[in-house]
Amino acid sequence: MLEELKLVLDRYSIPFSEENAEKLVKFVELMKKYNESHNITAITEDFDVIYKHLLDSLLPINKIENNLKLIDVGCGAGFPSVPLAIVNEKLDMTALDSVNKKIEFVKIVKNTLNLHNLTPIHSRIEEFALNPKYRESFDIVLSRAVAPLNIILEYSAPLLKNGGYVFAYKGSNYMEELNNCKSALKILDCEVEEVFEYDIDEIGAKRYVLKIKKKSSLSNKYPRKQNKPRLQPL
Repeated sequence: MLEELKLVLDRYSIPFSEENAEKLVKFVELMKKYNESHNITAITEDFDVIYKHLLDSLLPINKIENNLKLIDVGCGAGFPSVPLAIVNEKLDMTALDSVNKKIEFVKIVKNTLNLHNLTPIHSRIEEFALNPKYRESFDIVLSRAVAPLNIILEYSAPLLKNGGYVFAYKGSNYMEELNNCKSALKILDCEVEEVFEYDIDEIGAKRYVLKIKKKSSLSNKYPRKQNKPRLQPL
């Protein structure tokens, strides 16, 4: 897997060292072993893991500056937070999920691979976003395959500093999500600044990362409690 992964990262202009590549492979090995008993991902074949997990996570790395504070909301098995933290040690990365077995796995990865720049946290996003310690403290919120964009924004924007960005990983239906997101963008004072498009020819797919800027501070009413962002989206 190592040699194939290195070829793919080179092909897509992902910067990495030999040590980075070895850690990515070790991460996958840890994931497969943990998955046998804890079922944290349905994607386990090497080809799919390389293209649908690792490469997919790393696609926007050249768009992210060093020394920023990032949070991966709904990190699952650690995508995109773990690959990004491995490849760029100058990122201060938090991985957040409400499912404890997933965060326990990310902790194993952190300790096994000695990822000092990764902080796994088990919490519901509603509670986390209202905690003064974390609210409006991040430069970038990463969101990959978590929820529709209008829901993502209500959970993510309160975590961002003014002028910070949501990086939302989306598929080919992203325009439909944007059309359904106009109200949320206005209420949360956010705007879509750029859309990065990637062609993943090997799996016949296009991938989009939406870069959305938060322009001003938000009322503490957001995110709304009692699961309202999902039940009654903006």
